[in-house]
Amino acid sequence: MEPPDGSWSASVTEVLGEFLTALVVNRFQLRPKGAHAPRVLLDDLVICRESWRIPVAELEAAARKPGTLAAELAARGVPRHLFARTPAEPKPFYVDLEAPLLVRNLQRAIRLAAAGEGLCLDLGEMLPGPEHLWLADQDGGQCTAEFRLVAVDEAEPQTVAMTAMTDTRRS
Repeated sequence: MEPPDGSWSASVTEVLGEFLTALVVNRFQLRPKGAHAPRVLLDDLVICRESWRIPVAELEAAARKPGTLAAELAARGVPRHLFARTPAEPKPFYVDLEAPLLVRNLQRAIRLAAAGEGLCLDLGEMLPGPEHLWLADQDGGQCTAEFRLVAVDEAEPQTVAMTAMTDTRRS
């Protein structure tokens, strides 16, 4: 409620709450990063996906030779479908170790990250994987879908309002 004199007051947590949330939300970790961390389950709920942290220097040679990076990662127990994150690209990106173009993207990311010392490649299993898709198209084929929507405050003039729908089908 607004005070009768027109002044405004709020607690510090009210004023700084969203800012503090934005700062800490992506830093939250249930466990420290390690060379390999198994999947953590609470009953059937996945709390942490299986992950690997590999020094970029250990993969640099494989990233420079065509056809060796996927084999090197498979030898370390990394699954076919995963998400990768490098210091040069902090947003995770999808990698299918049997898709040459996606492996090439990973090789490029490793080469870019190789310029720094002591940097690591973070890999995480894709979960659920393609074999667990439950959404079917009209022909019975398995697929995934993502629906994104941008909300617009109509009180403020906007130049562009966008909605996007992407559909990735699996044959």
